[in-house]
Amino acid sequence: MTPFIRNMFVVARRDFLAIVATPTFLLFLLAPLFMVGMGLAGGMGASQLADSARGKGRIVAVAGPAEIEALRSSTVEVSRSCT
Repeated sequence: MTPFIRNMFVVARRDFLAIVATPTFLLFLLAPLFMVGMGLAGGMGASQLADSARGKGRIVAVAGPAEIEALRSSTVEVSRSCT
Protein backbone atom coordinates (compact mmCIF):
# COMPACT_ATOMS: atom_id res chain seq x y z
CA MET A 1 0.00 0.00 0.00
CA THR A 2 1.39 3.35 -0.96
CA PRO A 3 2.10 5.96 1.70
CA PHE A 4 -0.49 8.30 0.13
CA ILE A 5 -3.32 5.75 0.46
CA ARG A 6 -2.21 4.83 3.98
CA ASN A 7 -2.26 8.52 4.97
CA MET A 8 -5.65 8.91 3.31
CA PHE A 9 -7.05 6.03 5.41
CA VAL A 10 -5.55 7.51 8.60
CA VAL A 11 -7.21 10.87 7.94
CA ALA A 12 -10.51 9.26 6.95
CA ARG A 13 -10.55 7.05 10.06
CA ARG A 14 -9.69 9.98 12.34
CA ASP A 15 -12.41 12.20 10.84
CA PHE A 16 -14.97 9.39 10.93
CA LEU A 17 -14.30 8.67 14.60
CA ALA A 18 -14.24 12.39 15.45
CA ILE A 19 -17.76 12.79 14.02
CA VAL A 20 -19.48 9.45 14.69
CA ALA A 21 -18.08 8.69 18.14
CA THR A 22 -19.52 11.87 19.71
CA PRO A 23 -22.51 11.76 22.07
CA THR A 24 -24.27 14.47 20.07
CA PHE A 25 -24.17 12.41 16.89
CA LEU A 26 -25.54 9.37 18.72
CA LEU A 27 -28.28 11.49 20.31
CA PHE A 28 -29.45 12.82 16.94
CA LEU A 29 -29.18 9.33 15.49
CA LEU A 30 -31.37 7.77 18.20
CA ALA A 31 -33.76 10.72 18.74
CA PRO A 32 -36.40 9.43 16.26
CA LEU A 33 -36.50 6.10 18.09
CA PHE A 34 -37.07 7.89 21.40
CA MET A 35 -39.87 9.98 19.87
CA VAL A 36 -41.61 6.94 18.40
CA GLY A 37 -41.25 5.10 21.71
CA MET A 38 -42.75 7.96 23.70
CA GLY A 39 -45.58 8.30 21.19
CA LEU A 40 -46.37 4.60 21.46
CA ALA A 41 -46.27 4.69 25.25
CA GLY A 42 -48.58 7.71 25.37
CA GLY A 43 -50.97 6.24 22.84
CA MET A 44 -51.19 2.92 24.66
CA GLY A 45 -51.75 4.70 27.97
CA ALA A 46 -54.51 6.85 26.51
CA SER A 47 -56.11 3.79 24.92
CA GLN A 48 -56.16 1.92 28.23
CA LEU A 49 -57.57 4.96 29.99
CA ALA A 50 -60.33 5.29 27.39
CA ASP A 51 -61.15 1.57 27.59
CA SER A 52 -61.37 1.64 31.37
CA ALA A 53 -63.66 4.68 31.34
CA ARG A 54 -66.03 3.28 28.69
CA GLY A 55 -69.56 2.82 29.99
CA LYS A 56 -68.99 4.77 33.18
CA GLY A 57 -71.07 7.86 32.64
CA ARG A 58 -71.86 10.34 35.34
CA ILE A 59 -74.96 12.48 35.50
CA VAL A 60 -74.68 15.83 37.20
CA ALA A 61 -77.69 17.88 38.24
CA VAL A 62 -77.88 21.34 39.72
CA ALA A 63 -80.63 21.17 42.31
CA GLY A 64 -81.76 23.10 45.31
CA PRO A 65 -82.09 21.73 48.85
CA ALA A 66 -85.74 20.80 48.29
CA GLU A 67 -85.01 18.53 45.32
CA ILE A 68 -82.02 16.68 46.79
CA GLU A 69 -84.01 13.94 48.57
CA ALA A 70 -86.25 13.40 45.55
CA LEU A 71 -83.20 12.95 43.33
CA ARG A 72 -81.51 10.58 45.77
CA SER A 73 -84.55 8.35 46.06
CA SER A 74 -85.34 8.21 42.35
CA THR A 75 -83.60 5.98 39.85
CA VAL A 76 -82.93 7.26 36.39
CA GLU A 77 -82.62 4.86 33.47
CA VAL A 78 -79.92 6.08 31.12
CA SER A 79 -80.20 5.23 27.47
CA ARG A 80 -77.13 3.39 26.14
CA SER A 81 -77.89 4.24 22.53
CA CYS A 82 -75.82 7.43 22.62
CA THR A 83 -72.62 5.71 23.78
